[in-house]
Amino acid sequence: FNQLVANFDFTLQQQQLAAQANKLFGKIALTAQASVNRVQVYKTGASGIRRLLQADRVSILQCNPDGTGIVIAESVASGDLATLATPLGEMYIVESPTELERYQQGQSVTINDLQQIFLSPNRRDFLAKLQVKSMMLMPIVAGTQLIGLLSIHQCSRVRQWQDWEISFGNQAAQRLGLAIEQVMTWNTQAVELRRTNMLSQALQTNDPAESIELLDRAVATICQEFNLDRVMVFGTT
Repeated sequence: FNQLVANFDFTLQQQQLAAQANKLFGKIALTAQASVNRVQVYKTGASGIRRLLQADRVSILQCNPDGTGIVIAESVASGDLATLATPLGEMYIVESPTELERYQQGQSVTINDLQQIFLSPNRRDFLAKLQVKSMMLMPIVAGTQLIGLLSIHQCSRVRQWQDWEISFGNQAAQRLGLAIEQVMTWNTQAVELRRTNMLSQALQTNDPAESIELLDRAVATICQEFNLDRVMVFGTT
């Protein structure tokens, strides 16, 4: 009888966790639609993931082309664990082409005890500063582009990550990637609409000075949103 009760309690707990996870995934999608802001999406995800896993720290790391990264969203159990506003120097979250390829393929990393595995000196020193004892790293991919890593830390103790926790972390990273992909699409569409409207106004006006001003604004918008160095507009006479 005791075993039946234990099995029932375990099943009920799993169902509750699944319901909480689905609720969080829906909230991430709604945040993407409402804010069209990737940082806000990341904040929503980090907070919900940490609460569900009862982890000490959940961070979203943005990947740079050179392998370094920055923390752009974070949720912590206590203030002394915060890293968002702390200068950490260069943080190499991807140290080799092989590691980058694994993340791009959607492979995650689970470490139950940092003292029991081999790490490069730079990475071990960096994680020691963050007081990390156990961690999970899940890639966040939008389309085919690695845009970040979901980093889940246990700092107060060594933690044996359960299968459902690893599965949830991977699903959460996938949902974040899908949400960011939507945000990127909507932002691109919004920029294209603004660009089209400004160019149309510039071509329709009879005032040369106003036309040049509108063209300058359109070009500045395109450069900023698409991270371009130069945009040239050619006209015919």
